[in-house]
Amino acid sequence: IQAPLLPRLAPFRIQNLTTGQAQLLNIRPFGNGIRVLEPGGCIWTKAIDWFAPSDSFANCSASKNWKSATAKVRRTRSLFPMTVGARGAYHRQAVSATNKVSERQTECRVRDAVEVVLPSGEAVPAYVVRCDDGRVRRTTWFAPGIGPVAYREVHKKRGLRDAWVRMSLARGA
Repeated sequence: IQAPLLPRLAPFRIQNLTTGQAQLLNIRPFGNGIRVLEPGGCIWTKAIDWFAPSDSFANCSASKNWKSATAKVRRTRSLFPMTVGARGAYHRQAVSATNKVSERQTECRVRDAVEVVLPSGEAVPAYVVRCDDGRVRRTTWFAPGIGPVAYREVHKKRGLRDAWVRMSLARGA
């Protein structure tokens, strides 16, 4: 598949797999990208594609130094067109609200093509895309023409931080 346009993504309901709760993943167009308000209050933006690191975030960490930040993100290798085995890469230079600086390289790979069964019973074909920046590994089950249908985030030292599945393909559901 070709790179999807981020502003076409819209809010949808997710089932948090760590708590079992249904929640809203509030995705809105923002400039040439998206702005996401997560259920816990974390807000982040990105403009390149779904897999790119965020270019800003706020209320996303307990760390006083990295509670919020802005970043310059550039794609160094495109993941698209998406096929099993495709690889992509991003470089991110972030500056925190307390002026801490961090640079990271994120490597992404399309690892598989699978069928994801949503809590609604709908079966969705999706690519399994794993992105790793050396500290955090993010895996997205990404359905062509739809977007993310499941997600898992694992921190190298702290373990599982987030896991969810989209509840339904119905718009706003």
